[in-house]
Amino acid sequence: MSSKIDLFDGQHRNFGILETCELLCNLDTQTVTVELTENLPCAVRQQFFADINGNASKPNAAINLAYDRTNILSQMVREMVESNDVLFRVTDFERTNITGKTPYWVSFKAFCDASGRFIRVSDDSDRVQQQNDLRAIWEAWCEFTGLSDALVSGYGEYVQEWLTFTAVMVNAFGFAVQELLENMTVLSLCQRLKDMAAQTSRRERDDFFLYSRWQGLCVSKETGKIMANIRGQRAAATRLVSAIKSGTFVEHTQA
Repeated sequence: MSSKIDLFDGQHRNFGILETCELLCNLDTQTVTVELTENLPCAVRQQFFADINGNASKPNAAINLAYDRTNILSQMVREMVESNDVLFRVTDFERTNITGKTPYWVSFKAFCDASGRFIRVSDDSDRVQQQNDLRAIWEAWCEFTGLSDALVSGYGEYVQEWLTFTAVMVNAFGFAVQELLENMTVLSLCQRLKDMAAQTSRRERDDFFLYSRWQGLCVSKETGKIMANIRGQRAAATRLVSAIKSGTFVEHTQA
């Protein structure tokens, strides 16, 4: 949607209307109005895209969130991601489900959903402060999870062992932040996350996010598969909260 389109937008849809008119004989006395708009800026075209497809199964909800400028939270998250070089490089704005077939690690929708747990946008809210809080929390998350270290391997290989950047864990982080901010400031929380990253070895941090450590929470004991529903996210959040309150990954890696 950010590329230049020389032909008019909606060309395939309009061609479909023409074909329908030709096929249905009872339309010979009807009028179909097609409105064409030219030279619209990219932002307006993207908004059209989001409005038209917002209730459709395709395209993916992630890209609608990214394009929908009437959604204040999603645009705050978009600005946050675009301002962070590492996050921008690993965020998939088009798909909800991340696979090893793409270069991305986290869905934009997962960031939006998680951010919505601890950021409440209202007419009275301080948007500038909320944007700063959002940026600070996710920057601290990058250090807490060791995102830069993980990028030396491919996502497909990494996700076979660790839950760190799966949607269920990203959303669990959102729930955890929501609970922690009841008794902590954004500044103190971010500092705690960064301290944990600095004071813990990579092996200890990675062990914390092993699939086996989350069985019965967001990983099924029977199948070993991720349980990505809200119940699984909340259960995983309780363990994140416990670790962050204690200030260490180590005690929570014991079987």
